[in-house]
Amino acid sequence: MTKTLRIGEFGGCQSDLETREGIWQNALVDYVKANRLSFAYWTLTPDSDDTGGLLEGGWKTVDEGKTEMLKRVITGKGENRVLAEEQCKVF
Repeated sequence: MTKTLRIGEFGGCQSDLETREGIWQNALVDYVKANRLSFAYWTLTPDSDDTGGLLEGGWKTVDEGKTEMLKRVITGKGENRVLAEEQCKVF
């Protein structure tokens, strides 16, 4: 029997490799990738005070740092299929 672990949600304002929050997020992304875990990233909207969002303030621009970080675990294949960046439309 296979057991699946899904990270309910995670996110943060920083995705760099200098701040504690950015280092933590990147480490979790690496763990998710290494263990082929399913996850949900919080949040799409920029209105979350404690995490920000994948979209920036005007709702039309993607946060490049977060996008680059998450590309390591977005494959577009298999059980944990996530839409690849080119398949997503920001409007």
